[in-house]
Amino acid sequence: HNEGIGFITTPYSMELVDYVEPFIDAYKIGSGDITYNSIIKKISQKKKPTLIAAGAALLDEVHLAMQILNPIMEKVCLMQCNTNYEGSIKNAQFQNLNVLKTFSELFPKCILGLSCHMPGYTSVLGAVALGARVIEKHFTDDNTRLGPDHSFAIMPSDWKKMVSKTRELESMLGDGIKKI
Repeated sequence: HNEGIGFITTPYSMELVDYVEPFIDAYKIGSGDITYNSIIKKISQKKKPTLIAAGAALLDEVHLAMQILNPIMEKVCLMQCNTNYEGSIKNAQFQNLNVLKTFSELFPKCILGLSCHMPGYTSVLGAVALGARVIEKHFTDDNTRLGPDHSFAIMPSDWKKMVSKTRELESMLGDGIKKI
């Protein structure tokens, strides 16, 4: 039964780039692989949409990865993220959502995104207000499950609220033309 949901994955080896190709709609490059130039090049040659997280990267490293991805820039989503998986609100100070403005200026052809590892969805709303159009958010059916991301993942009811509030925010952003 086709629900219209696409599948993406992060291949962690050159061989897996080819192996997963027939099964996916897009590739994801985790921020830990942002300097794995040979795999980024191979992924770019597939000409599929590509999401690349920049949480563990310096700006020079982001520049290099984006140069490699340049042939498919319109299909690239550059994602700001905090790589901390503690799920603690005290880590909000490390989100640095304003980097999305920097990314927008430096890479105007790419799509902006957020890979969110924070509890709740405040950072999602902030990122959307700053131009993010793709959101990676972890979800679970039980925040007490064992695992690296269940504590900060959101439950389906909160997911629904997040989407509803995001759509509400989008309707408030307007077109930027000042009018009465």
